[in-house]
Amino acid sequence: MFYERRSGEDDDIKEKKGSYQVVTLHGMIRAFESVYCQKPNIVHGTNPANILRSQNDNLFCNSHKPESYYLASYLFVKFVFMQQEGLFSKHDYALRFYIIMVVRMLMVGTISVPDLGSNEIDKENKKIIAILKTNDADQYFIDAKKIIEGVLSNKEYLDKKRYDILRSVDFCNRVKEHVKEKLKISR
Repeated sequence: MFYERRSGEDDDIKEKKGSYQVVTLHGMIRAFESVYCQKPNIVHGTNPANILRSQNDNLFCNSHKPESYYLASYLFVKFVFMQQEGLFSKHDYALRFYIIMVVRMLMVGTISVPDLGSNEIDKENKKIIAILKTNDADQYFIDAKKIIEGVLSNKEYLDKKRYDILRSVDFCNRVKEHVKEKLKISR
């Protein structure tokens, strides 16, 4: 995973499909906002520069552990890699920010996010890293997609445009509720 500060910095390695992924500031903002702020609905309809402006006090704080930004970006990169490998369809790309939010929840076994400068977030980050190193990591992404598709199949969403659904606070809250129920059952 490479961080691209300026457009075009990755031009010399573009032919290495699957060998690397590039993360931009905008990508990092979207991933962090989805995974740790749990607002994938905001990410779908808002320019990351506007998110940064409106969330200025909540993003890139000195007290935050930088690993959280890395992990949020890595979850997104892993989703993209899995899509390149054929594990997700091109239609699943619209669900990407919800999927990475739910993956974190499933991996740590809770919806709540600890203080981003705390020892608890260090423990959580280590747990996520340990899971990502296993062969089981892909299953969390697949399970996350199933949860989201389950919520999307509810009758109140059948006649609505997917774009509008993914931008709604109601849908985001329903996904979180569904994950919470799934976590209760699995305990």
